[in-house]
Amino acid sequence: MTGLFDRLAAAFVAPAPAPELGRWTPPEPPRPPRVAVLCRPGDALAAGGAVALAVAAGGPAAVVVWGAEPATLRAPAGRAARRLALRLADRGHTASATGRLVHVHADTPAEVVRVAAATGDAPSVAVLAAPRDTAADRVLGDHDHVLVAGAGAVAELAAASVARLGVRADALDLPAAPAAAALAAAGLALVGPWRAPVTGALR
Repeated sequence: MTGLFDRLAAAFVAPAPAPELGRWTPPEPPRPPRVAVLCRPGDALAAGGAVALAVAAGGPAAVVVWGAEPATLRAPAGRAARRLALRLADRGHTASATGRLVHVHADTPAEVVRVAAATGDAPSVAVLAAPRDTAADRVLGDHDHVLVAGAGAVAELAAASVARLGVRADALDLPAAPAAAALAAAGLALVGPWRAPVTGALR
């Protein structure tokens, strides 16, 4: 009889609430890759532009240069690049859109970090074209991958030195190709013979 009474009592008692399932939240979008380039000042826009075009995969990207003169080269810019340039300019940075890219002149390594934080979901490529110091190494160590533009043992030794900061580092040998360099610097296209070494180094 006890079982019968228990069943009758249960009929008049509200059932226990079902455990609340966790609310579904969409996954966060992946963080844009953070790549830095070490190079000579005269190669900053071309090498940085080539890497940025490869990383951006069709979208806009910022090329943040420290240690070289501000960019003067400018091609007709896409709408997304113009929007990104305006966003960075509104935050006090010297930014100009060209092609699919935005050139940003940084006065200090610390500004390189601030620009990267301000680009939102657009990737940024930090181009350090001045001698390395402690501040520059802090910037390099904050990146996923560092490419050292150059050929031979000098570039390999520089990459090995950067790797000691705990970041992946590789040499990037860009052959002499004025047309490819000009197109990359203007943010228009990454073409041969630069496409293969850039995409290979980023793998």
